[in-house]
Amino acid sequence: MRKIIQFIILKGMENHIVIISSVRKFLLSSLLFVLAGSIYSQASLPKGAKLKTIKCKDYAAVGYVLDRQFVEGQEITFYNTKKQTNTIPVGRIPVSYNKTELGNTIIGGIYSVKNGNSYLTLITKGSDIQGTFKISNRINGNGITVEPKEAKNLKIEMTDLTNYVEASNSLQKQSEDNYMLKMKFDDRTLETAVSFDYIEQEVFPVINNLFKQEQQVQVLEVVRVREVNYGIVNFDNFVEKANNVKLTYKNGDIFVGRVKKDNNKYAAQEGEYNFTTGEKYTGIIGRKSLGGNYIIVHEQGKTVFSDGTTANGDWTKQYIFTDNEWRQISANSKSLTEIRDKAISFNEEKGYAVKEKLEAAEEKFYAKYPSAKSKSKSKSASVQKGSSAMDDLFPEVSNIKVGMSYQELKETLPLELYNKSLITVQGKQAIYLTPSNSKIQEFLTDKLKMTPEAEAKEILQSLLVIEMALKMSGKSWADAFPTITLLNDKVYSVSMKE
Repeated sequence: MRKIIQFIILKGMENHIVIISSVRKFLLSSLLFVLAGSIYSQASLPKGAKLKTIKCKDYAAVGYVLDRQFVEGQEITFYNTKKQTNTIPVGRIPVSYNKTELGNTIIGGIYSVKNGNSYLTLITKGSDIQGTFKISNRINGNGITVEPKEAKNLKIEMTDLTNYVEASNSLQKQSEDNYMLKMKFDDRTLETAVSFDYIEQEVFPVINNLFKQEQQVQVLEVVRVREVNYGIVNFDNFVEKANNVKLTYKNGDIFVGRVKKDNNKYAAQEGEYNFTTGEKYTGIIGRKSLGGNYIIVHEQGKTVFSDGTTANGDWTKQYIFTDNEWRQISANSKSLTEIRDKAISFNEEKGYAVKEKLEAAEEKFYAKYPSAKSKSKSKSASVQKGSSAMDDLFPEVSNIKVGMSYQELKETLPLELYNKSLITVQGKQAIYLTPSNSKIQEFLTDKLKMTPEAEAKEILQSLLVIEMALKMSGKSWADAFPTITLLNDKVYSVSMKE
């Protein structure tokens, strides 16, 4: 279907007609600047000024002229031009003539002059670019001439940006040296401050290149060029290096800190996370599954619950729960505080249940560990049962001997339960292994997860026996394992806490 050519008659000199070619309304709306009705801050027009079209080699300028120069405070719009050959009948003979038509808009704005340089300020309502450009068509690069014979190539260079919209991203000028970058995603919005220096180095060239593209294409190609070249400002490097990025989630949670690109959006990495339910987490952002329901927690973090109590590190590790138990605790909980409170209650209930099970299974333990049967049913009996259960679950602990090689030690005991440090023994560097309470608990939890359910119940019962015995003795899990010193790749010493 043939394209419709629209004619817009602009007010100005008598019989002065400007012809603008257009593909359709969609194309006109896609242009950066619309001449008719776009400007809302033009200065009053001086007497004698006339609207003129200045036709140069590859472009034309439309604006008010007085005393052989464009009028400051008024709009100037630059267009690409193309020549078209038409014919008119002279008598019965068709006579050919060339006509210059205006093509797509290159740039348009309010004209001003400062220090001999010409500028256009783009203040079009709804435009995706607003700012100021230095513009020149003189050979020396200074100013705009209205004399076609003097006019050279049109040069456009951005000097200030006040607003920039690119798909779901936007830049808004806040002050002379500061911009606010906003990026919208389906479930969160990112905001961060951007310096003028970064805008000048990274954004200005992209916008300048966009206007160069406008000068090089015909009107029918404008949409295609925009689709290919528009939206190529890459903020990834800047955002990932920024320290105070704000993420606002749809549920109202707010994070401020460092972020990282993840699945075409930015995820919190380290900083302060404030929950709408009143909790605050500070530190490395970690996501931990509690039976398939994820919470934010990490060893290198601090959680402040809504009641004001705090927990350093991963507070969930103090509980030895199965995935199903964690799922029951977290499934319908609406906050971290509620999960924590339920965990405490569940742990207490579990303790009472264990006590009943221990009493009911007492004879079974005495049958398995005869040496404990002669003990009275007191603290010493519980400790003895715990010791027997420990020997049953971790027989390798009693097999560690002085003189063992480092390789033998690794094959005997899971060294991931230990913290490692260097000390000096007999003037030589030695490895000092100290059992870690958190690592042991994590190891035990993982062991339960990897064990079939029937066997896991028996292991869990033994673990609870050990834990009860340790508590009665005023000890922790770390006290159930020896401290080891390695010298010259051999076990130099083994010690247990009394």
